[in-house]
Amino acid sequence: MNLQVIKKDSSNAVLVSCKELNVELWIDVSIEDNDVIADWNKYIFYLNNSEDVRIKAIQENSWNFELFTSVAIDYLEKNNVILQDDNGKWSEC
Repeated sequence: MNLQVIKKDSSNAVLVSCKELNVELWIDVSIEDNDVIADWNKYIFYLNNSEDVRIKAIQENSWNFELFTSVAIDYLEKNNVILQDDNGKWSEC
């Protein structure tokens, strides 16, 4: 899949676009106990809303989770927002 970062906000959430899935989703990224934590930003879904149901299905796919979070973490690392040292410990720059 072709994923692209659209933007980052002040809390280090990253908006990732996927043309194949026709979706833009936010990924929350934080550093906790020297580890990088990433998760979907959207967690409330209205099951009577077809777009919410579609996004929920996308987010429930573990492969999509791996792809989107990897792109978000990589973006923050390449832009000197977060870094991983030689011992595998993460920190904010």
